[in-house]
Amino acid sequence: MNYIIHGHAYIEYAYMTNHYYPCGDMREVDAIMEIIEPYREYIEDENFLFCVNLKNHGFIMMAENLDELEEFVNVTEFKYRTIEESI
Repeated sequence: MNYIIHGHAYIEYAYMTNHYYPCGDMREVDAIMEIIEPYREYIEDENFLFCVNLKNHGFIMMAENLDELEEFVNVTEFKYRTIEESI
């Protein structure tokens, strides 16, 4: 992974982690890796793109190539997070 974007909205139709962890909690890495693991063989591909919603937190987008990431961002549908989210 060469590029990562993190934000505090959700991405429409993206996978969601199962547990909430506060921003910066390293347990989020394990939660993200659980989702990415089935796609691990593609991670080294220069056109690899992946996004994950973080439960009650936001999203991350990951890419190998900056141009591909920029295009991905431009076509992504973001969802507003409500204050009423349950933990």
